[in-house]
Amino acid sequence: MSQESELDPLAIQRIAEISGILLAQSPHDERRSVPRQNFRAQESVAPYADARIPRISEFRRVPCIDISTQGIAFIWPTEPDFHHVVVALGRPPDVVCLSARVVNRRPHAECGGFRVGCRFLGRVVPPDS
Repeated sequence: MSQESELDPLAIQRIAEISGILLAQSPHDERRSVPRQNFRAQESVAPYADARIPRISEFRRVPCIDISTQGIAFIWPTEPDFHHVVVALGRPPDVVCLSARVVNRRPHAECGGFRVGCRFLGRVVPPDS
């Protein structure tokens, strides 16, 4: 059964483990309430619309730029026409899937795609997992 919930402490801990984020971070010269860290990894992302959680086959591997316990930025190959995504972090069997809202998008000159910044909303379970 597909289900969406708030970001729970276990999900936050898994994000930290997967990305190497130190949860006890010192303040930086950042406007974000939780600073992001560089995250040069390939993770799986799928657009998410109409409250229908994407199937595993709909995910695409994308290069990530940065991550925090509140959000992530990645490169999408074309201009995004979506407002929500599901991000699958980690490798089986230790994968955490999180819904996220797109908060910004802009061209990324280095790769020709678009940098997409997202804020995590909650944990989800893909229907075929």
